[in-house]
Amino acid sequence: MKSSAKQLYSKLVNEYKIIGEQGSISFSLKDLTISIKTKDTVGNLL
Repeated sequence: MKSSAKQLYSKLVNEYKIIGEQGSISFSLKDLTISIKTKDTVGNLL
């Protein structure tokens, strides 16, 4: 299923209520795990 940026934003804000929530992103490869701490990571990935 494809969504436009506006549809994705609307779903995240209105349905999932993510404004003000905190989360984390980590990357694992073999026995190495790195936590990503920058706030713009999700935007860069999208």
